[in-house]
Order: sequence, then structure tokens, then C-alpha cells
Amino acid sequence: MSIIIKTAELKMMLEDVAKVAVAAFIREQTPAKDRISQNKAYAKFGESRVKGWVSRRQIRPIREGDARNSTLYYSIAELYTLLAADNALPIINLGRIKHNK
Repeated sequence: MSIIIKTAELKMMLEDVAKVAVAAFIREQTPAKDRISQNKAYAKFGESRVKGWVSRRQIRPIREGDARNSTLYYSIAELYTLLAADNALPIINLGRIKHNK
């Protein structure tokens, strides 16, 4: 089965894959750099989007410290991977709808 997508959609998907690859490489080479605070994650990826991923248990924040108000951190590689998946899903599903008609 083939999926019909536009060049602009493919370009966006490839850019997302490149971001995921770079983040995964950084995570592998320097794990300490693969983290972003919750506030920065909300600013970069959208608060409701990050909260949705957490509520669906697609990502889990890591608390640094024992206090209840210690900063929560997320993996940048995981955030980019989830964003790429979220961006690709409507394109792939739309392609399937067009293909089946």
C-alpha cells in the first residue's frame, strides 16, 4: 500500500527525523545534555502537548532532588520523537484516506 503525501509534508517529516537523530546522538554521546526542565519543555513543545504525553504515559518526567518542588526534567530526544510522531500521524492517516477512496 502506498501513501500519497505532498512534498512539503515529506520535507517536514524529514526535518523532524533529522531533529530526532541529532537529539538521539547527543543523548548517546553526552547523556547529561539530553534533558530539559519542565518549564522549558512547555515553552518549546507546548504545555498542553507535553501534559498530554505525560497523561497518556508516553513520556515520564524525572525529578532531580527529593523535595516535592524539585525541578522536573524531560528527555529532549524523547520529546522530539513524540513531536515527530504527532506531526506524522495526520499526514499518514490522511494518505490512507486518499488511498482508500
